[in-house]
Amino acid sequence: MPRIELRTEIKASKETVFDLSRSIDLHKISTEHTNETAIAGKTSGLIGLDESVTWRAKHFRILGRIADKLFLLKYMTDLLAERNRIVKDFAETDKWKKIVA
Repeated sequence: MPRIELRTEIKASKETVFDLSRSIDLHKISTEHTNETAIAGKTSGLIGLDESVTWRAKHFRILGRIADKLFLLKYMTDLLAERNRIVKDFAETDKWKKIVA
């Protein structure tokens, strides 16, 4: 299995970044372009130990599974980089207060 490794420096407390990284609501914001929806399990707020969430999204609509296999590594890297950018943006401003109450 391929390994994706990203490094994002964020000027905020570890607690804030950790809570943002487990926020289902922030994940929805960071994946708006895929129309990702939490459809089962914990569907909003902060996901905790022994909780789960099931997501539904549209990624490669036309090519489907073949494209998923061919482009998955680049796609996932880009997706995670965008998520890290959003986490950084929220953590380094007061936006995090809207997500982590």
